[in-house]
Amino acid sequence: MAVVTNVSALSEEDKKKVRLCVRELNDSMLRSSAERELQKEALKIVAAEVGVDKKLVRRMAKAYFKSNFTSEVEANTAFEEFYSKILKTV
Repeated sequence: MAVVTNVSALSEEDKKKVRLCVRELNDSMLRSSAERELQKEALKIVAAEVGVDKKLVRRMAKAYFKSNFTSEVEANTAFEEFYSKILKTV
């Protein structure tokens, strides 16, 4: 299907589909924004109450969500090895 860049080439039904899509995307963006605010607030609270660095908690949450703790450890180990063997010799 060719990409339409001229609005006059769209039928009324096509315009309606685009309008509905834009509204759906807007609603999704609103939900995402609200969830990001909730996440920021949760991090702020735990940092204040427990004193744990927000970056550390966020990284833990991402690894937990993606269920990729092992690959995170492996990537970090590889980074440590490269850094120490390349930059610590300077």
